[in-house]
Amino acid sequence: MIRLGNAEVAEALYTQPALRVFFPFPSHGEFSLLSSTKDPFYEEVPRVVPSGDGLWNVVLHWSGWSPQIPSRVLGSHLSAREAAALVAANVPPGSGPAIEGGWPHPAPDR
Repeated sequence: MIRLGNAEVAEALYTQPALRVFFPFPSHGEFSLLSSTKDPFYEEVPRVVPSGDGLWNVVLHWSGWSPQIPSRVLGSHLSAREAAALVAANVPPGSGPAIEGGWPHPAPDR
């Protein structure tokens, strides 16, 4: 599923075995890896977003976070491979695999 996402990022994410268990969700130039396949979606791992210069940022944006808590940039101006490696390095223990359907549990506070 890369019709709305960058093929280079999709391929780089797929090369990381730890990320293959998540549901790929490219949208609006960003690439999220989700833990559910339908709404309500649940996001446990950082997402890859364009930095505007042909490179990528890795941003931590947990599902269930209060809107008052800003996203946190873990890395900026990275190649697709560097971004994928950083996402893989920040998969929380016990995350995944993605479940079929919407996320059944309330989002935990992080």
